[in-house]
Amino acid sequence: MNGKHYHDKLTEEEIQILIAKQQMKKADSNDLTKTAAGHYKEMENKLLEAKIPARIIALNMPAFKLMSSGLQKIRSKIVPATPKDFDDLEINGD
Repeated sequence: MNGKHYHDKLTEEEIQILIAKQQMKKADSNDLTKTAAGHYKEMENKLLEAKIPARIIALNMPAFKLMSSGLQKIRSKIVPATPKDFDDLEINGD
């Protein structure tokens, strides 16, 4: 992270940010009711609520633009493909 070497110890804030990124990816793949941007913003807000300074978040969190393609790739594996023929369309639920 930001010029750190692998042998340098991570700070508590950096660890919390890494955990938050993992939780965001998991939430984004499980909860399709929110957009990827919504999950990203929610993660930022949780980090701020955890009293992590905004400058630390900005230094250690990749911008949404850098993460969005990876998040969209995760989502595309979950969302069923659109059928080519609507006769094959199957709707489940109420």
